[in-house]
Amino acid sequence: MRSSRKPHHVRSLLISMATVMLVFTACGESEPEETTTAATAPATTAAQPEHAFGGRLAEVVERGVLRVGVAFYAPTSIETPEGDIRGVDIDVTGQLAERLGVDIEYIPVGWDVIAAGVQADRYDMTVTLVVSDERDQVLDFSDPLYSVDQLFLVRADSPYQTLDDLNDPSVTAIVSVGSYGETVVDTYIPNVTKRTVAGITNVQALAEVLTGRADVEVIETPFTTRRVKARYGDDVRFIPDVTEPLQSDFVAYGLPEGDSEFVEYVNAFLADLRAANAIEPLFDKYVEELLEPIIIEE
Repeated sequence: MRSSRKPHHVRSLLISMATVMLVFTACGESEPEETTTAATAPATTAAQPEHAFGGRLAEVVERGVLRVGVAFYAPTSIETPEGDIRGVDIDVTGQLAERLGVDIEYIPVGWDVIAAGVQADRYDMTVTLVVSDERDQVLDFSDPLYSVDQLFLVRADSPYQTLDDLNDPSVTAIVSVGSYGETVVDTYIPNVTKRTVAGITNVQALAEVLTGRADVEVIETPFTTRRVKARYGDDVRFIPDVTEPLQSDFVAYGLPEGDSEFVEYVNAFLADLRAANAIEPLFDKYVEELLEPIIIEE
């Protein structure tokens, strides 16, 4: 059995962690198929290489379409009530397709099977995923788009204060089925009553907690907790605490296993976005937009 972490992948993650942390420090904080035209992210400066592609990129260019597997998770990938697909990843991958000179197709899929779709050639890449050993068995990953720390969120008036309090069958955790949040719940509060909902976003889960229909959800720091605290600071509380996260995880694009050309191309593209400071404003845009509609019903 091969190693669960490829050597080039480890080097890529180590190098990129410093870049990711600099991005957040700068802002004050550590299944039907459908085709959708993506919003365009800020333009990058690098031009498409003159040499001919090989591997999956050659297929993408010949086909004229970059296929992206999408499991919905706000703010990176959002399905609107009208059926449109928006979010940070949609803007980023839309610009990637533009750089390649091709159209883009988004293929909705569940979190529990999203990694397998690249290997099966159902699509060419995925939206950003939490990098895990299990996924690394069937995918290669780009450099991280960002890094998140995992916490639990409860209402401010909740009687639950610690992980031990949450780890009880009388407590209900709301989580998207097959998501990495479900893994976090299973790891830290395995005795909780787990309410899984296919495709529920973290913002929708927040509404469930705020309205009392669930007791706890998984939430990430810094980018989500910072904005939730700004909008609902008096209504929510974090366990353990924003300064004591449960774990830290890289979040990156899932790419075809063994296709180093594809990985290097996406990494160069992401480096251009970072150099243009084009990533963090997308999180500002979509997280703040998503939080605004939440209404706490009495």
